[in-house]
Amino acid sequence: MSNKLHNFLWFFLIFILSFPILFLKIENFSFRLWDESMFAINSIEMLNQGSWLVPIYNGIADMWNSKPPMTNWLQMIFIKILGFNELAVRLPSAIASFFTILVTFFFVKKHFDSLVALISSLILITSLGFVGFHTSRTGDSDAIVTLFLTISSFIFLDILFKKDYTSYKLALFFLAISFAFLSKSIMAFLFFPAFLSILLLEGKDVLKKVFKSKYLYFGLATLLGVVLSFLFVRDNLQKGYLSYFVNNDLLRTVNEIENHKEPFLFYIKNLFLYRYEFWFVLSIIGIGLSLFRFKDDIKMKLVFYISLILLFYLVIISASVTKLEWYDMPIFPFLSIVAAVVIDELMNKIPNSKFKLVFVLVIFIFPYRIAFGKSQSNSFNSYEQKNEATEIFLYRSYLESKNLNNYTVYHSGYPRAIECYIHKFNEVKQNINLTFVPDFQIGERVIISRDSLKQILQNKYAYDIEFDEKNVTIYNIKGNVRD
Repeated sequence: MSNKLHNFLWFFLIFILSFPILFLKIENFSFRLWDESMFAINSIEMLNQGSWLVPIYNGIADMWNSKPPMTNWLQMIFIKILGFNELAVRLPSAIASFFTILVTFFFVKKHFDSLVALISSLILITSLGFVGFHTSRTGDSDAIVTLFLTISSFIFLDILFKKDYTSYKLALFFLAISFAFLSKSIMAFLFFPAFLSILLLEGKDVLKKVFKSKYLYFGLATLLGVVLSFLFVRDNLQKGYLSYFVNNDLLRTVNEIENHKEPFLFYIKNLFLYRYEFWFVLSIIGIGLSLFRFKDDIKMKLVFYISLILLFYLVIISASVTKLEWYDMPIFPFLSIVAAVVIDELMNKIPNSKFKLVFVLVIFIFPYRIAFGKSQSNSFNSYEQKNEATEIFLYRSYLESKNLNNYTVYHSGYPRAIECYIHKFNEVKQNINLTFVPDFQIGERVIISRDSLKQILQNKYAYDIEFDEKNVTIYNIKGNVRD
């Protein structure tokens, strides 16, 4: 069997294993609040107005979205192909996660063997934090930046272990970092302390060889050019952006942003409890093994360096004041490799290869079943059922082709997910109004989910109830106003 055919078969197997969890039913729930609906509304308005650099919201430049435009670019391409819908918005993240799994597989296959590579991929596929909310299955930037950070790290490690210090791969390393910056700004640079520490551990001779390479300076110039060009051009197009970028992105490590201050152990606790629950202990053991054996075993030295990358990153985000649970996504490929090495150590105790396959099946059947169930349930917890009731109602109404022409949504809170559905209803020639001021008009048919707004209406107006289900009520305002 040729090497190309062999690699294609592995590609196909990884896709088959990933598809049910990453892609199946990916469109089957409403736009989530905050970042996903922010990206979605920005992307459709950018596409409509021909803006490929500055996010647009309600027809004007959007300062709230300070992220560079890579995620929007990818979403705009898919919206152009598939139309404005959940699938088009989410496919870039799902595809990025699939390629993260794929590059992890081939990197591990190169440095270990096919079985360890397959185990690493299965661990990634069954890691709930990697494939869940705000990561692989929602239209956010984290899956995309994770792909480029993973690629850059594997290029870096390949350079070291092949002793190819002056290779063109140095330029590719910085190109991947540039793409990571265009995906999620400063997150692109959070692996650099680990990279520098690894170079220092390699010694002065390696450092000298790296710094003699012309590709190092070409790559640095590319990265610097991308970063400065983006910041300069966007600040010129959107006055005040640079100041906002500094305060919102650069300084979130020392400032609390949007009430997201959490304790130092926030990420470790989340990894242990649910985001990486099946494999957490194995990864800790793998890190420990690499620490004690990296001097005598070249493969364990690679695991040790991988452990340093994930630990440096984990400490940096843990020390930051502002924390969000999905910020840990970039370390999942590295955690999967470290855990896979431990499983490989256990399998080496099994003499029969058939028993090894049974061992793998036994280990993964339950985590895979859980990951599949979580990804396909598309469920809303009680908070989401209440907080996103209007969005869920509009989503289901759109799917059921309900006529909501000239209805008015009264809302308090974050509006962009609702505005996504207003865009979708507009496409089928239905006009839905959105307002935040509870100044109800006689004759209006109004859609309300917030209890405070319902109370105002019920206290001041006579009404008929047209619909009342799952936290959403549709009122028909009658002609009598209560005193």
